[in-house]
Amino acid sequence: MRGRLPDVPRAGLPDGGARVGSADGEAGFSLIELMTAMTLIGVVMAALTSFFTNSVRATNVQSNTQTAIQLISDGLERVRALRGSSVTTGRDRASAEAQWSAVTADSPVHPYLSTMEQTWDDQVAPEEVAPLPLASELIELNRMRFARSWYVGRCWQPLLGGDCTAASLPNAVLFYRVVVVVTWAGTGCPDRGCSQVAATLVSAAATDPIFNTNETAQAPQVVNPGRQNGELTVPVRLEVTAIGGAPPLTWNASGLPPGLTMNSSGIVTGTPTTAGTYSVVASATDGFGLTGSAAFSWVIAALPALTNPGTITSIAGTALTFTPTLAGGTSPMTWVAAGLPPGLSIDAATGTISGAPTTVGTRSVTLTVTDTFGKAAATTFSWVVKPALSITTPADQSTLTNRPATPLQLVASGGVAPYKYSAAGVPSSVGFWQTAGLPPGLTLNATTGIITGTPTYPSEYVVKVTVTDAAGKTASTQFLWTVGPYVKWPRGDQSGGLGTVFAVPASATGGAPPYTWYATDLPDGVSYDPKTGQVNGVLAAAGRFLVTFRVTDTKGNFEQLQIVTTVTTSTGLRITTAPTARSTRVGTADSFSPGVAGGTGAKAWSATGLPTGMSINPASGTVSGTPTAAGTYLTKLTATDTASKKSHWMFVWTVT
Repeated sequence: MRGRLPDVPRAGLPDGGARVGSADGEAGFSLIELMTAMTLIGVVMAALTSFFTNSVRATNVQSNTQTAIQLISDGLERVRALRGSSVTTGRDRASAEAQWSAVTADSPVHPYLSTMEQTWDDQVAPEEVAPLPLASELIELNRMRFARSWYVGRCWQPLLGGDCTAASLPNAVLFYRVVVVVTWAGTGCPDRGCSQVAATLVSAAATDPIFNTNETAQAPQVVNPGRQNGELTVPVRLEVTAIGGAPPLTWNASGLPPGLTMNSSGIVTGTPTTAGTYSVVASATDGFGLTGSAAFSWVIAALPALTNPGTITSIAGTALTFTPTLAGGTSPMTWVAAGLPPGLSIDAATGTISGAPTTVGTRSVTLTVTDTFGKAAATTFSWVVKPALSITTPADQSTLTNRPATPLQLVASGGVAPYKYSAAGVPSSVGFWQTAGLPPGLTLNATTGIITGTPTYPSEYVVKVTVTDAAGKTASTQFLWTVGPYVKWPRGDQSGGLGTVFAVPASATGGAPPYTWYATDLPDGVSYDPKTGQVNGVLAAAGRFLVTFRVTDTKGNFEQLQIVTTVTTSTGLRITTAPTARSTRVGTADSFSPGVAGGTGAKAWSATGLPTGMSINPASGTVSGTPTAAGTYLTKLTATDTASKKSHWMFVWTVT
C-alpha cells in the first residue's frame, strides 16, 4: 500500500511545474527521477549480462579441458592395450622424422622429446596401419574439434631407479616412452590454442608388460640441462625443469661449484669462487615423495691470464708466426694487439700473430684477449725488429807471393748472433787467369771471420764469403784477392791465321810496379815489349807454340805463365799430326812419326828439347829412342820445305 505524499514543492522545480502522477491527483515522480531510475536499471542489467557471459565462457573452458583430459586418458589406454614391442608398429621412419621435426620449441611436447630417442618401425609393410597413428587424429565433441597425437621414442632407466633418459647407460632398462597430446582452439585459448599432454613408459620387452596397480604414480623426470660453463666472478642463473611428477616439486642439488646454490624451485644462482670441473646431480621430489634426478658437469674456468713472452726479437723481411700462451677464460675468445711492428697482424679468433716485419726498431706491444663472458686479460712486452743479416764487402786485397798477408776482418751485422763464416770460389767471366776461392796459404776462421796466412801462388782470386746466423739465415759477398805479381792474359789459347797480324795486350798486376817482361817461344814473326808485355807481329810460321811469359817487379818478385798459341793455314806448310803431350818411362823404347802437309818439295825435320836418349830422323821426322833420364821436357818439332818455309809444333814430354 502506497501512502499519500503531501504537496510540498520540490527543490529545483517551481510550484506548478509538470509532474508525473496518477489520475486521482496523487503526487508522482518527476521526469528526471524517472530517467535516473531507468539508467540504474540498465547498468545493473548490463552487469548481470557480463556475469552470465563470463560464467558461460568459464563453463565452456572447463568443459573443453575435461574433454581433452578424457581424450588423453583414452589415448593412454590405447597405448597400454598394446604389446610393448608393438608401439612402433606401422610407424615408418620418414613419417616419424617429419612428425618430430614439426615440433617447435614452444610446443608442450618439446620437453618430452628431449628426454627420449626417436624410434620407428624398420619392418613396416605397405598399406600397414599404425595402432598409434603418426598423423593427428581429429575428434569432434560438443561442437568442438580436438586433435590428438601420439609421439613414440625410446629411453633408458637405471636398474636402481632414476630418470629415464635418451642416453643409453650401462645396466639400464630400455623403455618406450609414449607422449599423448590433445590440442584445440576456442574460447579462452591463446593464439596457439589450448593443449593437454601426458606420457607413459612401456616396457620394450617382447612379452607383455605387467603393471602394478598399487604404483600408479611416477617420479618426476628432470630435464638434463647438459654441460654448463661458467667462470670465476661471473654470476650464474640456471633454472632446472622437470616433466611429470605430482606437484609441488621440491628441488635440491649436490656437487654444485662453490659459491652456487639451488633454491627449492630448482633455480641455481650465485657467483663461482673456485675453478674446476664439478659433477652435479639435480633432484626433484614430488608431492608423493617420488624423486627424479639428472647428472651433468659444470666447468668453472679461471679468469683469462696471458703469459708475458718477454722481449721478442725478429728479423726484418723474415716471415714469422707467434702464438701467445693463455690460461683460463672461456671460448670463444676475441684478440686484439696494439703497437705491432708494421707487416705483422693478429688473428682475432686465435691470437696468432703472423707476417713479415718491414721496419727495423723496437716497439711496445700490448696484447689483449676477451672471453665469452667479457672477461679480459692483457700483457705488454717489447718487440725488437733487427735488420736482415748482411756482410760488408771488403775492399779488393793485394798481397805479395810468399809474404804474410795483413789479416782481413770480415764484418757481419743484423740477423741473430753468433755468426759462422765460410769462403768459397766464384767462377769468373773476366779472364781465365782468375781463380776461384781463397789464395793458397790463406785460411778463414769460421768463428771470428778473420782471414790470415801467407799466399803461396800468384794469381787473381775471386773470393766468395758467406756468413750464417743462429737462425740459419745466410748472406754473401765477393771480392778480388790479388797475389802478385802475376801475368794477366786475355785467354788461354791464342789463335791466328798464317800471315795475319798478331797483337795481344799482355798485362800484370800485384807486386811493386814497374814490371819487366820476358817471353820465350813466341810464334815466328812475333815479338814483345819488355816494358809493357805487349805482343805484336805477323804470324810467319804455322804450328803449335807454348809461349812462356815472365813478369818481374822492382822487388824481384816474379811470376810466369805458359800460353798455347796456334797458327793455322789451309794451304801453306803445316804439321798436321803430332802429340800435344807425351809421357814415357825411363828405359822404355818409344817412337812416333809426325804428319805434314802443304809446302814445297821434300821436308827436312829437326827438333829441340828431346828427352835424353831420343832423336829425330831428318828425312822422315820419326822420333825414336829410349829415354835415359827422367824429367819434363819442352819439345819443339820443326819441318822445313825446299822454299825455306817452316812449321813448328811444341808439346810437353814427361819422362818418369
